[in-house]
Amino acid sequence: MTARIVFRIRKDGRGMGGFLSPPGHPDLYYVVEGYYPRGNATPNPARRSESDSSQSLSSAIKNEYGDIPESVQRSAQRIMDAAKLVCSELWIRNAYGYFRNSYAPESGSRNVSHAVSTGPAERHLGYLTVKEFFADHAPRVDLIANPGKGYGSYPCVKCGERVQYDAYTDALCVFDTRNPECAKGGTHDIGE
Repeated sequence: MTARIVFRIRKDGRGMGGFLSPPGHPDLYYVVEGYYPRGNATPNPARRSESDSSQSLSSAIKNEYGDIPESVQRSAQRIMDAAKLVCSELWIRNAYGYFRNSYAPESGSRNVSHAVSTGPAERHLGYLTVKEFFADHAPRVDLIANPGKGYGSYPCVKCGERVQYDAYTDALCVFDTRNPECAKGGTHDIGE
């Protein structure tokens, strides 16, 4: 009998989600880990410090490579279905800012490497990203025209630290800290 790959879903606080996932999205918090057999032994995640593979819940649900068991897909889908996504202004600005001057071509491809630099608001990739998660979202022509400091890192006007948007905390944070608290009090502010 050949040992099989063992998968587990783990909430790790880092997740495997894309940086464009909205606040509250499970991909920001969960990871699907794969443990491959060694010889004929069935892998035991409790005895291994590192997984052999990792992927997001979204990826496990899509199962593009056909290796995720249905039970794991169902568990991932249950977590996804229970999620409370947040359509925050900071997140919307981040999505529009990332896709500054990027529109889906006539083919409708959302692949940014196929993007064109002009088009109708309904084909703006920032709008399409937000609409993917929030179906009632209407194009924000103000952000299409000028997303301002919606994406990237900028100095906090209070403390001077460079900060950027973090969907996990839904706040501006010093890079890789997930701490939205400003040393000068309150939260970081990049002005407009």
